[in-house]
Amino acid sequence: MKLKSKTSIVLLGVAVGFIAYSFAEEYPGNTILGIDSTNFSWILLSLGALVGSFLIQIYMQWSASKTALLTYSGLILGVIAEIFYDAIILNLNHNMAPIEIIIISFIVLPSAFLGAFSSKLIQYLINRKS
Repeated sequence: MKLKSKTSIVLLGVAVGFIAYSFAEEYPGNTILGIDSTNFSWILLSLGALVGSFLIQIYMQWSASKTALLTYSGLILGVIAEIFYDAIILNLNHNMAPIEIIIISFIVLPSAFLGAFSSKLIQYLINRKS
């Protein structure tokens, strides 16, 4: 059961990462809700990591770092899948793909850890009052 739950969390992260990062490539230079499409995709990735790791930590009760790293790995795999999709299917040039992944890591990883550790903090405060 644990293997299936870890796999499903990573696959969900892949889906969120793929969809969120596709906004940067499908609408370059356009605005979505008044925000540049590239910045919008970064915001979606960051919020996906924050909310995803927060909810996973509440339901799974793992260590916070394990939850954050699983969420992060799923999102990064989704971004990598989007890069391959763009390169193979859409014939878009991603010559800066390693730099893109590093920049997205700097955005997503702190958000994932913030979500997981804030969930732990809330659980600690609730249990302390009881």
